[in-house]
Amino acid sequence: MISWIIIGRNWNKHLNKLTDAIKYQTADKNKYEIIIVDDNSVDQSINKLEAFCVKNSFVLIKNQSILGRGASRNRGMQVATNPWCLFSNNNTYPEPNLIQSYLNKINNDIDVIAGSIKYECKDDITFEKYLNSTNRGVNKYSQSDNIPFQLVLFGNCVIKKNLLAATEGFNEKIVEYGGEELELMWRITNKNPDIKIIKNNTYVIRKNHPSFVAHCNRMVEFGNNLNKNLPIELIQLIIPNLLNRFKWWIPTALGLQVLKCLYKTIPVFQFKIIRLALGMAVLRGIKNE
Repeated sequence: MISWIIIGRNWNKHLNKLTDAIKYQTADKNKYEIIIVDDNSVDQSINKLEAFCVKNSFVLIKNQSILGRGASRNRGMQVATNPWCLFSNNNTYPEPNLIQSYLNKINNDIDVIAGSIKYECKDDITFEKYLNSTNRGVNKYSQSDNIPFQLVLFGNCVIKKNLLAATEGFNEKIVEYGGEELELMWRITNKNPDIKIIKNNTYVIRKNHPSFVAHCNRMVEFGNNLNKNLPIELIQLIIPNLLNRFKWWIPTALGLQVLKCLYKTIPVFQFKIIRLALGMAVLRGIKNE
């Protein structure tokens, strides 16, 4: 039923925990295959990864240059033999029930099933609490709820392979951080207005997430990706209304620096500061500042 596509680069830090997570899956192994895509690792992990795949009869795809997450997922999807594709990354470790929980939810009336990601950010516990807040992303929804396409994260989701094939998969021009998932889901939903996307309570654990300050820098890169690769209709849809209304006069470079300083000094408003700073970082990227 499921082709589980795991992408990554430089596996040494993650391979032991990932192999254990794969080993302890509770589902019948005849009901899924595993496809691993290496994005041109340089940490000498490829030999261990290859031995692991040979031992377990997993498919291994080795990119000869760095292609990025979208292109790597496309390579996995192209060799997948099952009607559903499950995507995850080498630094996200699934709970033992991951595959079985998706098998339990799959039926012809559903097109996409999105799980959640539990983040670990040991260098910034406050930011970790924000990332895992019940008021954020798919965490706001209950099991089997319909969810908007903007919240589908390919670090943990299952999607019909024919939907991917019909839209030619991920945009391989997007190689920097962020945007490729949004852009793909936007194309899929435009082509299939009645698509059904539901929440699944299964999760993966994302280890070593960057701190708040480091993530702000990544969100600038994300905004730049939006500016270069996403249609204006989609950009307007995902930018918060308040920030969008005032984006031309907010002094984003100075304002973002001020928010980074305030983050540690005004604990009572930390979550609000985080949301505002991340939105401002995206705007910086969109304006290419």
